[in-house]
Amino acid sequence: PGGAVDTFPPITDVISSLSENGYDVYIYDQIGGGLSGRLKNITEYTLSRHVKDIESIRAKIGASKLILIGESHGGVLASHYTAAHPENLEKLVLISPGELVFNEWDEKSSGSIKDRASDETMAKFNRILRNPRFMFAYLLLEMNPDAAYRFLSEPEADTKATKMFNPLLGGMACDPKKFPADHAVLFGFWATIIPEEFPEAVDQDLKNKIRSLSVPVLILKSECDYLKWDVTYEYKTLFPNSILLYLEGAGHMPFLEKPGLVLDSIRSFLSDQPLPLPAYDGSMPPKK
Repeated sequence: PGGAVDTFPPITDVISSLSENGYDVYIYDQIGGGLSGRLKNITEYTLSRHVKDIESIRAKIGASKLILIGESHGGVLASHYTAAHPENLEKLVLISPGELVFNEWDEKSSGSIKDRASDETMAKFNRILRNPRFMFAYLLLEMNPDAAYRFLSEPEADTKATKMFNPLLGGMACDPKKFPADHAVLFGFWATIIPEEFPEAVDQDLKNKIRSLSVPVLILKSECDYLKWDVTYEYKTLFPNSILLYLEGAGHMPFLEKPGLVLDSIRSFLSDQPLPLPAYDGSMPPKK
């Protein structure tokens, strides 16, 4: 949450190519991140708010059915939307989806991009994180979110967040050098941390709703994804009509190293053509 998509060509170039197959393609930044607007009440940066935003977008563009493609947190959001509005979904593509229910995992059990960072990179991250204004805003957030928002202005917070998170983004690829240094991701600070600091109650029937769905689902899991296998495989066990493809030589953001394979996989899935890789049916990750 909080990360930009609209200004990140490694993703937009691949997804936009689907327009060549006759699809109307819409790419958007979630509220609070990238080029989208910001909320004065920062506690409203919730998953349920994002679900409502997708439904508003669907109504705005006049689409009776959607094909949703979600990467990382976008995969979480797309899955929650599908559970809430299954009648609006034609197909679903999940690329390196994050933890379906956030508070069921911690960084040790789910994996973290920090696990793939060098000591030097973590030192840069921690230097910014330990900025006194950042630290005070965190402490103030626990007592009074509105005061924290007024203390650390959105432009200042977003600038610091972008500087703090971007050094970690090499961990999105198998080879950190493949992350384009000239394409910084614009982060929205409050939209990024609020879901973690104030996790909202999740529909207790969420997983049963997903188990009852017939929507076709394509799941892409990459060899160097920093998220652990169990995080992704939960989606395979929950969505009854799902196919999982395992991409070697790619990381959490496979657009970086395997853009052609990602695009071919999505195109084949959407057109009901043979997939470029065999479906992976094992319950454990492939062994080298």
